[in-house]
Amino acid sequence: MFRPFFGFTDAPFSPALSRDKLFPSESVLELFKRFDYVTQTRGFMLLTGDPGTGKSSALRCLISSLNKQSFLPVYLPLSTVGTADFYRQLNNALAGPSAFFKADLFKAIQNQIMALVSSRNLIPVICFDEAHLLKDQNFRELQLIGNFHVDSVSPAVFILSGHSFLQDRLRAPHLISFFQRINLKFHLIPFSLEDTKLYILHHFKIAGLQAQDILNPAAYEAVFNLSKGIPRVIGALVTKALIYAALQKKRNITEEDVLSVSQEVL
Repeated sequence: MFRPFFGFTDAPFSPALSRDKLFPSESVLELFKRFDYVTQTRGFMLLTGDPGTGKSSALRCLISSLNKQSFLPVYLPLSTVGTADFYRQLNNALAGPSAFFKADLFKAIQNQIMALVSSRNLIPVICFDEAHLLKDQNFRELQLIGNFHVDSVSPAVFILSGHSFLQDRLRAPHLISFFQRINLKFHLIPFSLEDTKLYILHHFKIAGLQAQDILNPAAYEAVFNLSKGIPRVIGALVTKALIYAALQKKRNITEEDVLSVSQEVL
């Protein structure tokens, strides 16, 4: 209902954006440099961040931007599984041969990865979203899967994305061997006040809004203070404020409007 009132052609703050439409914060730009590097060098990458900072959106953008002639993207969001289901999920995603026993699944996964690289010239890019929910044993199994040949380049890319505490968890003595094998580690940080404002204006623009002065300066500060710079919360607050303002027939959003809707979001 607020879209025609303000002149939007699409809903702002869509989570399904292509890489070229993602808000280019300094942190996001650095993250994609890391993505580009790990897809060329292969091996393991760890992406961490607080909930709502945009990890899943970044992974989706990475997957959509990969050259499908050179890479096979595999996105695995189901992390709360036991070892057997973990193997089956990965083997199915790679389109490996059917197997039942763990040893056979392990062999099928490694053989399928090698076959993709050697026979089809495709590098698997395997993304584990919500990786903080993986069981400890699954991290150990993943380490074994990633061991192809001693002192050789890994044929695949493994990206683990999870909440901030995942790094500390992987530093535990029983997982430190796996942690040491992770080539790249990146922590996605929340926005600053300035980036919060630019993020809102960026999403207004790609949603088709021509006039960009809907929020007054105090409203931007209120959004930043309440959201703590978390993109998901920023989008939810501003969307609620747009709905509230449209109902009130107001063309401008004030600090009071943001505070009024904050209880529905926070």
